Amino acid sequence: MENPSMKQYLKNSILLLILALGISDRANAANLQASISPSEGDVGTTFQLTLQVQGELNEEIEFPKVPGLTLLGTSHSSQISYINGRRTSSIAFIYSLKAEGPGDYTVPPIEAKINGSTQRSNATKFTVEKPSDHVKVKGSNLPGAFVQRNYSSRKPFVGEAVLRTTKLFFRIKVVEENRSISKTDHTRFFSDIDKEMGQETFSGQRFSVLSYNDVIVPGRSGTLNIPSDYVSIGIQLQSSRRSRGSFFGELFDDAFSQRTTKTLSTKEDSIEVQSLPSQGKPSKFSGLVGSFKTTADLSIRELKQGETATLTIEVEGRGLLDTMGALPLVFDENIKIYPDKPVNEEKVTKQQGIWSKRVYKFALVPNQAGELDLGTFELPVFNPDKESYEVLKADLGTLQVMAAPEVSKVVTPNSPERSGLDKTEVESLTRDFLVDIHRNFDIETQTGLNSTNRTWLYTIAGLAPFLFCLNLLMHGFLSRSGQPNAKQRRSSALRYFNLDKQNWEAKWLQTDLSTEAIESYYRIYKDFLGNKFNTNGSALTGREIERICDSLALSEDQKSNAKEIVKSMDQLAFSDGLFSAEQGLKLISKMDALISEIDRHVP
Repeated sequence: MENPSMKQYLKNSILLLILALGISDRANAANLQASISPSEGDVGTTFQLTLQVQGELNEEIEFPKVPGLTLLGTSHSSQISYINGRRTSSIAFIYSLKAEGPGDYTVPPIEAKINGSTQRSNATKFTVEKPSDHVKVKGSNLPGAFVQRNYSSRKPFVGEAVLRTTKLFFRIKVVEENRSISKTDHTRFFSDIDKEMGQETFSGQRFSVLSYNDVIVPGRSGTLNIPSDYVSIGIQLQSSRRSRGSFFGELFDDAFSQRTTKTLSTKEDSIEVQSLPSQGKPSKFSGLVGSFKTTADLSIRELKQGETATLTIEVEGRGLLDTMGALPLVFDENIKIYPDKPVNEEKVTKQQGIWSKRVYKFALVPNQAGELDLGTFELPVFNPDKESYEVLKADLGTLQVMAAPEVSKVVTPNSPERSGLDKTEVESLTRDFLVDIHRNFDIETQTGLNSTNRTWLYTIAGLAPFLFCLNLLMHGFLSRSGQPNAKQRRSSALRYFNLDKQNWEAKWLQTDLSTEAIESYYRIYKDFLGNKFNTNGSALTGREIERICDSLALSEDQKSNAKEIVKSMDQLAFSDGLFSAEQGLKLISKMDALISEIDRHVP
């Protein structure tokens, strides 16, 4: 017969064992281990810290900040397995690190919440040594690899492009390379240009040479300190197990060798940057430094009044042109100038350093017949090759402008085609027009009136003064009762504009945006201004519109937009077809923005 107490004892022991095994499984399931590779390296070496997570990760891991270490990036890999029916998972996080300088570094324990509890990894340590500029080879006085750096000029001028060449010499087996550079203060920098592979002789020994080319453009005078560059190389080393002259060693090189990484450092150096001389500096010098030339070309030399000629000016050569501003061209007052946005091209090569080209285009619209002298384009620059200033010149030549042809059609004194006539011309035209009517119009012969119905004509003519007076009375009554006053016009200006805009869109927006469409929108814009300022919008001149905008507390951008709108409409009137649909939409957008701004300032 079984002893009950013994039976209970066995049952409790089994339960305790199962519980202990469960706790052990959970403890083993939650684990966090850190390791780093390599444990020793140079400045410029990339160190990889691997964090192995065993179990279910409940939240993201935050990598600790360590002074002097830069986290370059993170990657991870995961693995899930089943052992004796139990599911286990692990994740490996790999952190790429780089040290700013030599020394001993410690990454503290990293915390992570795994399987619901907080775990801590072990701390990791590694050593960073100061890199050398060469790699030693046992049994030889010559290095196996080294780096050098030189400059096309050690005393450049401010703004002069300097070619810097960093060379990696090696006579050992280099299987990979990577360079890291630091930007120099107060310079513009163009790196990794035309990387070249070649061979050179050094101390009687033939070396393979990898050249890195950069361009530095100093922005101020004085001593320019340039920090070291780092070149990391992967080296394939011969194994000590391999015998010299081994035939199989030559065939199976990878099997009898190992790889390691070395970081080479150039020496810190400096260059002396000269300021530009004050002697001989042209008054209009804008700061261009380089060896340049300029050309000018005109699309047409003979044209009619109101037609367009395109002037193209190109500046190109060795040096930077991207900071070059607008060209201050000044022509005869009878030529309107419409500049296009300049185009800049740039190439950086070992032979030329920085080569730049800047293209300017201008639409020239003459409004007077005759021979117009365009003069000479001049651009002062400092040429570092000659160490002196020079003025680039291009003769623009002349324009032969013929008078616009007469348009044979009837023009009345008040027609739009005669709006540009002066008072004398209008009076003369009016007189000729009335004389022509008086001379050619005979009421009886033209209408067939006889003595019977002539009586009705005289009766109607007698009523004309009475009807005229009645019309004046009605107009005055309507003005007082139904017409909006200045305040009403101002407050309703935007509403009127939106109604006009809807009608405009219904008519024009579904078709190609023509000159007529843009001019129609401009009239709506002027009507809005007329309502806002209680004047006749259609009679507003461009100069009056500019004065209105200048008098308001508008932003400088909006004031500039107002002037640009007037200028663009002037251009549109003088040069048929010069506007594209895209330009027209931009112009309309500017009008809309200006209307909103004015309505906000003038409620």
